[in-house]
Amino acid sequence: MNKLESGEWNLQQAESWLIGQLLAYPEKLMDIEITVNHFTTESHRRIFRKITELESKSKLIDVITVSSELENEYPNEHWMSNLGQYQMDSFSPTFFNSSQIVMIENYRKREINRIVLDLQCDYDSDKAIQELMRIDHVEKKYIHTMAESAMAAIEKAEETAKKDGVTGLPSGLKLLDDAIGGFQSPDLYVIGARPAMGKTSVILNFMLKNNAEVGFFSTEQPYDQIGLRAISAESSVPARKIRLADFTDHDMNSMSAAVVRLAHKKIHIFDKGYITINELMREARRMKYNYDIKAVYVDYIQRIKSGNKERRLEVAEVVTSLKSLARELEIPVIGLAQVNRKVEERKDRRPHMGDLLESGVIEQEADVVMLLYRDEVYDKDTHDKGIIEILIDKNRHGPTGNLKFQWEGQTMQIRNLAY
Repeated sequence: MNKLESGEWNLQQAESWLIGQLLAYPEKLMDIEITVNHFTTESHRRIFRKITELESKSKLIDVITVSSELENEYPNEHWMSNLGQYQMDSFSPTFFNSSQIVMIENYRKREINRIVLDLQCDYDSDKAIQELMRIDHVEKKYIHTMAESAMAAIEKAEETAKKDGVTGLPSGLKLLDDAIGGFQSPDLYVIGARPAMGKTSVILNFMLKNNAEVGFFSTEQPYDQIGLRAISAESSVPARKIRLADFTDHDMNSMSAAVVRLAHKKIHIFDKGYITINELMREARRMKYNYDIKAVYVDYIQRIKSGNKERRLEVAEVVTSLKSLARELEIPVIGLAQVNRKVEERKDRRPHMGDLLESGVIEQEADVVMLLYRDEVYDKDTHDKGIIEILIDKNRHGPTGNLKFQWEGQTMQIRNLAY
């Protein structure tokens, strides 16, 4: 067992052993996870910079070449003998991974200490959270062989099979989960509808159907109204009865049991009515760092401000930022959107993707676009009473089409249809 594996090491040895491995096996630069900032010794930084510089120019990397280049820039530093010793000392291939682990962990501790000291000097807390998240961020590999791609696809297919086709956060609606595979990371989902279609209640139902820790940004309704809707959906007691305190003892028992269940739901509600996209992203980062949230829900996109006075550009900035947020936090973002009232002038009032207010950038950036429709909103004598349709108009990962579900208006519940 070598010193790194037994824990008998020091940071300078780890740095020199990593350099020795790169001199002996330059091809390992493809798998490097550290940067020059991970080194604590200036001479080691200079060596690493020179190695990566030669690699970027497709030049030979070995003890002689690297030491010669360094001697030209920093003479009288004994580069040849030092680099030769580094390569001889790092004889074990396991040193490559072990050295990186040691350096990354040490760098992480140094950065945390630096951020803590900065916070004591009135440091920007949002920036601190971003930097803390950056410390733990693992740089992705972007070059893959076809063999790696095929194996990854098979592994994902096997994982999907184990989960009955749902690899993302489940919505609780079988037909919808079959179509989109649950809410996937890091995708942006946009759910559009006209007012009174129940879009807020629909995403609240989605959140209540699983036990994932999530963030919910409600720009329209305060937290107590969200709580009322949640109790109604969870207890099956009509929201009107709860609002007017017109409930029976049986209702009260159902509501009490619902509150107990809801207390275990890890839903973090941010209910500021006027919110900018920068505020939303800042709070979402806090939730991710503090609670490791698995999704962000936004109600709704067109109420979020960016500071741009032109409405079309403002919505574009918000949607683009939400997509970036999904990628940054590596979680799905599900945003509600308003549909243009012009749909009500048509014979068939079912909305389409192009009916979304300022729809251009939404169509471009969203991975999945769904529209909600209830015929009974317009026709009280419809044969589709108690039915809500989810119209999948865009789906980068699967089919599109119209799906029907049961809608309980009094309790604002959406359920699978019983066939």
